[in-house]
Amino acid sequence: MLNKIVYSFELISKDKFFEENKIKIKVMFLRKNKGKLQWFWESKLKNETKYKGEINQGLPHGIGEINFNKNNANSIKKYFGEWKNGKFHGRGEIIWFSGQVYKGEFKFGEKDGQGTLNFSNGRSYVGQFKSGKYH
Repeated sequence: MLNKIVYSFELISKDKFFEENKIKIKVMFLRKNKGKLQWFWESKLKNETKYKGEINQGLPHGIGEINFNKNNANSIKKYFGEWKNGKFHGRGEIIWFSGQVYKGEFKFGEKDGQGTLNFSNGRSYVGQFKSGKYH
């Protein structure tokens, strides 16, 4: 089952993936509260950062997608892939507001392992990453 999940998100649309695999989808919202990022079950704003996917103990865990608002400090537009304890972990894809795209492996929220980083200028890097850096 894990190998099917790892490769399925690259082959079919995200909505179709959730539908075909009958994952119980839940929605949470990420926002700052007293200077710290926290997860909430209800939204206060229309364009709040929104997570849709599997959840375990109040954190994204399993397969899911997060869409960030434009005020996001690290300029990530969205991420779709595997999660572990609220962090990107496993295979996934990040799209930045700049148009840059990374598809590959993550470990504890950082690019880690094999991946492809396509820059907005058309260039790309294919190779290894370690703790978020080229390796």
